[in-house]
Amino acid sequence: MAAGALERLNSSINNSSTIVAVAGVDILGPAHKAVMYDSSGNVVIATSGDVAIGTVLSSSLDPIRAGREVHIAIKNIILMEAGDEIAIGDKITVNAQGQAETADSGSFIFGRAFEAATAAGQVIQVQINQMGFMP
Repeated sequence: MAAGALERLNSSINNSSTIVAVAGVDILGPAHKAVMYDSSGNVVIATSGDVAIGTVLSSSLDPIRAGREVHIAIKNIILMEAGDEIAIGDKITVNAQGQAETADSGSFIFGRAFEAATAAGQVIQVQINQMGFMP
């Protein structure tokens, strides 16, 4: 392979734990919600059963309008809004509002809770693992 081709490949490696994508729809209350790609390659709030790619960063408190940039945490330990009570160490999936909830049989495991949540709406630390589907 030519040196120029290798330089191009190496320059496209992203070691960051965040990415920027485009919102496919208006996203209200986006911070700490899980998102996924739609069929056009834009991001939307992930819902139950969807394979989320990450969560919207804490700095995104205002609504994000369709066509605008969305900053997304895609790896490591992130902040995520809980949709219900969650015990520390629970495997996490995503509910219909893009919130964390305890995974059950057949759920896609998005990550693991590093903090407990006592109620919906609480923001907790979650490690993104994307472990596949729970048996």
